[in-house]
Amino acid sequence: MNREADIVSLINRINVLDMKRLDVDELIDIVDIVSSNTLDDTSRKSLTKKINEKVGKNISVLVDGILNLLTDDNDIDDLSEYMKKGFFEDIESYKKQKDIKTGYKVLDEQLGGLHSGLYIVGGGASIGKTTLINQMSDQLASKGQHVIFFSIEQGKFEIISKSIARLANHEALRKKEGVVITSKNIRQGLSNEFVETALKRYNDEIVPRTMIKEGNFKTSSENIREIVSRYIQKKDVKPIVFVDYLQIIPNNDPRVGDKQKTDLNITALKQMSRDLNIPIWAISSLNRNSYTNSIEFESMKESGSIEYSADYLFGLELVAVQSNTRKVDEKLKKEFKDAKKITPREVVLSCLKNRSGISSFEVYFEYQADKDYFKDVIPSKRI
Repeated sequence: MNREADIVSLINRINVLDMKRLDVDELIDIVDIVSSNTLDDTSRKSLTKKINEKVGKNISVLVDGILNLLTDDNDIDDLSEYMKKGFFEDIESYKKQKDIKTGYKVLDEQLGGLHSGLYIVGGGASIGKTTLINQMSDQLASKGQHVIFFSIEQGKFEIISKSIARLANHEALRKKEGVVITSKNIRQGLSNEFVETALKRYNDEIVPRTMIKEGNFKTSSENIREIVSRYIQKKDVKPIVFVDYLQIIPNNDPRVGDKQKTDLNITALKQMSRDLNIPIWAISSLNRNSYTNSIEFESMKESGSIEYSADYLFGLELVAVQSNTRKVDEKLKKEFKDAKKITPREVVLSCLKNRSGISSFEVYFEYQADKDYFKDVIPSKRI
């Protein structure tokens, strides 16, 4: 059990309860979910007694007492048992993960493989966040990796049409045809040799190893974990998971505010990446006052737990915004707004946090929005 993550998650849930009217069964259910254990009758009675004894006292004492009840005696010997076998198994797993590539050359060079952990990409509206990870997902699948894409904002139809348009434009470029095929063209039923080739490639290279789950009111962090766990059990593979996006993952408790909801979701995704030993990429929106300023830790909307829980944290923005030294006024805001309409446009993915490598680096892209395509750009050859 990861006590730190469990305590944070449990405190977030308990803080929304009225302690004077504590529903013991509700709190036990919360502990059940957080600990991922099923309590037997004896443990449940013991837990009920402990809760009733501690009501009215400091909440951290209550939480610590609850979690102590859920820690069995074998935890004392965990390290010795882990060193006999688990440590070396984790080494082998880590070595294999260094061969997992996103398909973005410069990003892969910096990351040194796609290791298990929580990756957060923050960016303003219409900067290309969904396209960036959708393209990454396709590139991973085409190279043999299994991926699960949770699209809570856009439908499956929109996501797939982006992929088909991207592949169709690649085919047109390969044949040196100066045409542009948009995802809207695909949705409107455009059919030509480039689209037909793209459809075949998508079905042959991507479909066999890709699951796209459309979001709805049931797509909670618990639901995401359940789907991923079933996929692992059925396929006997570890998929790379993508979540679009963090702030709109629902929570069924109406008493949970936006910040608490985000904290709960970020903790749940982090715990899932650790327990299942998989990489999870999630998109985060930004605070509005960050749209015209270079992205920093506090730029992430409802950012309480993001900067602490994420293993890798990135900001995606226009190079013009990142490199700006002028005072932000209405004129500059308009310039930034106009710059987002240009195709192609230069954007930068800035690493703000990296637990397992270089703490900060930048990856430049030429974002061809009309083609739903991110092209790697070597810094010395920027547009």
